[in-house]
Amino acid sequence: MRIEVTRDLDLIATLMEHPDLYNRITDDHSYGLRGQELLDHLESRKDWSLYLKVTHEQEVVGFFECVEIEDGSLDMHPNFLKKSRGKLALQPGQMVRDMIFEHTQYSRLVAKVPSKYLDVLKYATKIGFKLDHMVEKAFIKNGIEYDMYYLSLEKGVK
Repeated sequence: MRIEVTRDLDLIATLMEHPDLYNRITDDHSYGLRGQELLDHLESRKDWSLYLKVTHEQEVVGFFECVEIEDGSLDMHPNFLKKSRGKLALQPGQMVRDMIFEHTQYSRLVAKVPSKYLDVLKYATKIGFKLDHMVEKAFIKNGIEYDMYYLSLEKGVK
């Protein structure tokens, strides 16, 4: 498993548009960003976004999008192709967590997980995230309202 920082926004956009990921990372408010519009969006956020690509057996199988938020924390979004989810994704999550805490100034990671994706909630807790709170009906997908779980992980806290 190899983790490396990438600034290749074409690669990130291609992965985001992959059928394994696109429906999972969009909601009713963000649906529709594709092609050049998606690239423009990524370009506009590049100064406060960090992308870490995950390669397994010479193939890119996913990426982590980490977006700096106002308190100096990173909002972390793991994105794995179907074949790489589950146990295979656990090691890269732990590696990225450790890399961020050991090699950057960030000491806090946050995540938001819609109740529609309980597999992602389980994944986040396995790499150390703790539930902070939940907001009812904060995520809308295909006209259905889902609760949103807010989690965090702080350097040195177990």
